[in-house]
Amino acid sequence: MAAEQQVSSGNPHTVAANLTVEPNTSPASTPAYQTSPAYHLPFTSDHFAINTHKPTFGIQQPVALNNNISDILHGSYQTSRTVVPPSSVRFYDPTKPGPRSPLHDISAAAMVTTNNAIGDADNPLNIDNLSIHSLKRKAGDNPDYPVVQTPKRKATDSVFKSEPANLSFLNTQITQSNQHATPNPEGVQDHATLEKRNVGGRPKHAQPRQKKLLGPTRLRKDKPVAANVHMDIWQLVLPYCPLQFLFTASKISKAFRERLKYESLWKQCREWNHSVDMPGPLPGMKEWDYAILIEGLGCMGCGNKRTRRTYWAFRKRWCAQCLQQNTILESASSNILRQHPKMLDCIPHGLFDSWGHYESAGHYSHSDWHRSGHGQQRGYELTAITEQLREVETFLSSGQHGEEKTEDEVAAWYAPKLAANKLLMDAIQKLEDWMEKSSREKVRVAGCQKMDREKFYKERALTMDPPLHATALEYIPAYRRAINISKAPNERSWQVLLPKLMKERTVAETLIRDEQERQEKVEYNQKLSLEYTDILVRRGFMDSPEQMLVLKLADEVLSNLETEIPVVAIDDSDFVLLVLRAVREKYYRLDEAVKPRAYGKTEAYRLLLDDARMVYERRIAPAIEDWKDPVRSRAARLFKCPGCTRTDVNLRYTFTQVFCHLHEKHVNQIGDFSSLWSELLHLPVGIRFPWCRIEWPMKLPILAEHHVSNGRWNPNDNADYVLAPSKLPTVSVIEYPFEHRSVAAHNGPDGDQFVDNIIYAGSLLRHTPLMAKYQSQIALRFAMDKYALDSDDPPAMEELGYLDLARIRTGNYPLFDNFRCKACCNDPEPARNNKFINKCQPFGELAYHFKVAHATRSWVSEMLTLPTETELWHALTEPGLEAAMDVFNKLFPRDDADLLDPTLRGPLKAPIAHMYQAQKVTVQDIIDAP
Repeated sequence: MAAEQQVSSGNPHTVAANLTVEPNTSPASTPAYQTSPAYHLPFTSDHFAINTHKPTFGIQQPVALNNNISDILHGSYQTSRTVVPPSSVRFYDPTKPGPRSPLHDISAAAMVTTNNAIGDADNPLNIDNLSIHSLKRKAGDNPDYPVVQTPKRKATDSVFKSEPANLSFLNTQITQSNQHATPNPEGVQDHATLEKRNVGGRPKHAQPRQKKLLGPTRLRKDKPVAANVHMDIWQLVLPYCPLQFLFTASKISKAFRERLKYESLWKQCREWNHSVDMPGPLPGMKEWDYAILIEGLGCMGCGNKRTRRTYWAFRKRWCAQCLQQNTILESASSNILRQHPKMLDCIPHGLFDSWGHYESAGHYSHSDWHRSGHGQQRGYELTAITEQLREVETFLSSGQHGEEKTEDEVAAWYAPKLAANKLLMDAIQKLEDWMEKSSREKVRVAGCQKMDREKFYKERALTMDPPLHATALEYIPAYRRAINISKAPNERSWQVLLPKLMKERTVAETLIRDEQERQEKVEYNQKLSLEYTDILVRRGFMDSPEQMLVLKLADEVLSNLETEIPVVAIDDSDFVLLVLRAVREKYYRLDEAVKPRAYGKTEAYRLLLDDARMVYERRIAPAIEDWKDPVRSRAARLFKCPGCTRTDVNLRYTFTQVFCHLHEKHVNQIGDFSSLWSELLHLPVGIRFPWCRIEWPMKLPILAEHHVSNGRWNPNDNADYVLAPSKLPTVSVIEYPFEHRSVAAHNGPDGDQFVDNIIYAGSLLRHTPLMAKYQSQIALRFAMDKYALDSDDPPAMEELGYLDLARIRTGNYPLFDNFRCKACCNDPEPARNNKFINKCQPFGELAYHFKVAHATRSWVSEMLTLPTETELWHALTEPGLEAAMDVFNKLFPRDDADLLDPTLRGPLKAPIAHMYQAQKVTVQDIIDAP
C-alpha cells in the first residue's frame, strides 16, 4: 500500500478534503489497523474535524478499531463493549474570508453501542457517498444517537482557532491535513448554502436553542427572593437549620406552620443541632415544647430576656426571683405534710441548698457532677401543689353519705400517681444529667480553645518585625480580650488583632522597661516602702490633723441629711457615693489656711483614697447599720466595677473589694485605669491596694446599681452625679390610711371566720397592681377588725396552719409570703446568722419558726414585719393604683364621705390638701444645707 492513498468520490458535491491517519510506531504485537499508513480521503463539501477536547463522562474502555475509516464514523465494528469517544463534528465554510465560522455543530457524544450503529455489515455506508443529509438522517433514525444541535457561537470561541482538531483512540490519531484541502469544483455550491435557513442562522430541521438556566438564588436584605421554592424543598432544608429558626419559620406563613406541625421535623432538627444521643422529650411533652425549653430565651414568669437557665424539675425557665416566687420548700410545707403525708411524693421536686439555690432534680444515685452538700431540702412548684391539693381534697370528700375513705382506698388512689411520678423523675434526671455533662464538655472545649488562642497569638507575635514578646502582650487589652473568646484561632482572627497590637505595642514595651528599671532600683524601692510604712503608722490612730478634719466634714454632711433632707428622697444605691462626693467638695472649698499641711511638706494636704475609705468605714457604714434593714443595707453596700462590661455576669463588690479588684485586673493594662497604678513595688502584708499613694479623684471608680459600665473612667469628670429613678409618689398627702375609717362588716364571710376573711380580702386585691406586702397588710387588718367585732381574744395559733393551706388552695401564694420575723428583728441582741432577720422567709417556714421560738407571743402583731401606715398610704396614692384604692374603700369605707378629695382619693385635714412634689437630692443640696 502506498504511503498515501487517494480515494476519489463519484458524488459531484464532493470536494478534496483530506484526513491523515498517522502511522503508529507501536511494537510488533500491535494490530494491523494501528500500523497502516496514512490515508487522504476526499470528503463532502464542508471540511470537518473530529474534536475530542471536551471532557468525558462515564467513558468505558474503548474498543479496538479496524483500518476502515467508515467503521470509525459509522460505529459498525461489532463488539460487546461500548465505544464512548465524546467528539464534535464541526463544519466550516471555506469560501468566507477570515476565521472559519461554524455552520453546523453536530455533537456526537456518549454511549454509542455497536449493536445500534448507523451502518451494518450487509449494507456498509461508503465514505465517499457520505453527505450531511445522510449523516443527519442516520443520526436521527437511531434513537440512541445524540440529537444534533447547532447553537450559535461567538467569533472569539475556541472553535475558530486554526489548530487542527484531533480524534484519538488508543494509539491511533486522525488529524485534518490543511495542506491537502482543495476548493469546490466549479459550479458546485456548498451543501450548507443550499439548505434553507430560518431567521437567525439556525438550520430548519434543528431543534430550537435551549433556554439559559437560572443561577442559584441570591439572598439580599433589601430585595425579596423571586424564586418560588416549593414547600417540599423547605421540608428537606428545615431539619438542617438552627433549632431557634423553626420558631421564626412558624410565623412566616400558614404553609410553614402546617409543615412544622410534624414532630419528626423538630426531632431531626434537634438531633442535628445537638446529638442523636440526646434524650427525647419528657412524658406528655411535645417536641416544640421541648425545643422551647432547650433553645428559648427569657423568663417564663416575668419575661426577663436575659434568663437562659431551665429548671428541668419544674419544666420551666425562670429567673432567680421567679424561681423563689413560684416554688415552696419542704420546710415551708409542714402543714401540707401533716394533713396529707403522701401528697408531695406525687409531685416532681428539685433540691435546694441552705441558701435557697437550685441544685438538681432529686437525689442522683450516681453522677459525676451532682453535689452532696449539707442543708439540701426538696422544693416543689406551687401550681403543682395547688392542683394536687385540690385533687386530694376532692377525692377524700367524694365518699358516699359523707363517709371517710379507708386507708386501703387512699393507698390504691395514690399508687398510680406515685408510679407515674417516679417514671417522670427518672426521665428528668436522665435529661438533666445529659444536659449538665454536655454543658461541662462545652466549657472544657472552650477552655482548650482559649489556651490554643493564647499559644497561637504568642507564636504569631514572635514573627512580627520586631518580635513582640509575651510579657508585652499581657499589657495590651485587645490581646486579653482576644484570648477570652471561646473559638479556635485562625489567620483571620490574627489579622484582626494585628493592627491593635501594632498600635499599642509602644506603650506596652515602655511599661515593661519601666518595670525592669524599678526592679533594678533596689534602694529606691526600699525608700518607697519605708515612706509608705511611716504614713500608715502616722494615720493608724485616726488622730492626724487631716483625718480629724475629714471626719468632721463627714459628720456635718450626714447631719444635714438627717435634719434637712429626708433620707427616703435618696436611693439606697446612691447614698454612699453622694456622701463621699459631698465630703470631698466640702474639703476643697475650704480656705488654704484652714487646710492642714501635708506630711513632711509645706503645701496644703490633698485628700487620698485612704481618706475616702476612712469616711466610708468610720461614718457611712455605721449610718447604714442604723437603718436595721438588711435589704436596704445590701443595696447601699454593693457596687459595680466600671471596667467590667459583661452584662451576663452580675458581680457586685464592697467598697474595699472594688478597689482591690481594679488593682488586680485592670490597673496593669493600657487604659483609663492605669492612673491607679503606683510606683510602690511591694505592699505591706495584708494590704492589697496602695490607699495612701493615690489621690482621691473627683470621680471615684465605683458604679451604683443603676449605672451602666462601659469600660471607661475619667477621674477628672466633674459632671453631675446620675441619680437613680425616683421611687416616691409624685403627689401625696401626709395621712394615716385607717384614720376615720371602719371595717365593712357586711362584706365577706362572718367575723369569726378569720382565715376566710383574709382570703376574701386577698382575692379582691389580688388582681390589682398593689405590692403583695401591702395586700397582706390590708387583708390582715380587715380580718382582725371583723374578728374583733365577735370576740375579744386574738386568733389562735392554729389559724396559721389553716391560713397556709388556704393560700395554697386558692393559689394566692404571695399573700403573707417573704417576710422577716418581727420578734427577732426587735430583739436587742440578735444572732448575726439569724436568717429570719437577714432574709425574708416563706410564710410556712416563718410560721413554724414563730411557733417554736416565740410561742408565748401574739402572732398577729409580732410575727410579720409589715409596712408602716405611712408607707401604705404612699403606695395606695401612687398613679395607676386607682383599682387598689377602690378595693380599700370597699373594705374600709370612710365614716364621713363628704370630706373625700376626688384628686387625692383620701381624707382632708384642711380645706386645701397639703401636697408636696418629691424632689431629687443633689450634692449641692447636701453641702448647702444649714
